[in-house]
Amino acid sequence: MRCSKKEIKTKKEIKEKNGFDPSSKFESKVVNNLSNGSVSWSLATKPAVFGNDIELHCNLDNDTSLNGSRHWSKGDNVKVLVVNGKTINDTKYSEELDKAKRTSILTITSLDTGDVNVPYTCQHGFQTYKKVLNMTVENFECKYF
Repeated sequence: MRCSKKEIKTKKEIKEKNGFDPSSKFESKVVNNLSNGSVSWSLATKPAVFGNDIELHCNLDNDTSLNGSRHWSKGDNVKVLVVNGKTINDTKYSEELDKAKRTSILTITSLDTGDVNVPYTCQHGFQTYKKVLNMTVENFECKYF
């Protein structure tokens, strides 16, 4: 992703356009916790750099079977990204299960602005966790070419 000086906005412009305060730290805001605590996801790649790959980790508690089906989805309209390691777009998304760490790892290739400030859902069996991946100017980086 190329960034130009024209893309640099004031904090007020960013807040008005994207609905978040760029002066706050990176955060992932829980939109709707549908889980009973069995699964939850977090950003594993910090800082997240636009143009680079990032990982989201969905952690499974000890009571959650590793044999259940795994789903990652994006957005309020639930666009399915990956089911059991099979992706809709293998140039953008991949998923693997680290059984030893009880973690489903979603890799998002070449992070871009369409990947942030939207909800991601991790589902394992019947356990579901959904929250928004919010990025702020303090905790993401943009490569200049």
